[in-house]
Amino acid sequence: MDNEQMQIPGLEISGQEEQREHSYEEDMKRLEIIAAELERGELGLNDQLARFEEAMALVKRCQKELDRVEERLAKMEKDETETPLDDR
Repeated sequence: MDNEQMQIPGLEISGQEEQREHSYEEDMKRLEIIAAELERGELGLNDQLARFEEAMALVKRCQKELDRVEERLAKMEKDETETPLDDR
């Protein structure tokens, strides 16, 4: 990461595999920061490209988490509808 990039304590993201899992909320916060950096237009072309690549990886990770949660909710709903009323 270069010195121009804003930092969130405990949240260092690189293009490589992460050492620890980040929460959905942390990833969304980082996406907001990246969007603000890009909107300011103060970054050089290479830094813009790096932020864009980082953002795309974050979006992919967030989408996977949303898909996982949606799957869990659907399973819970299915389990609830399959349980007879007498067993509730």
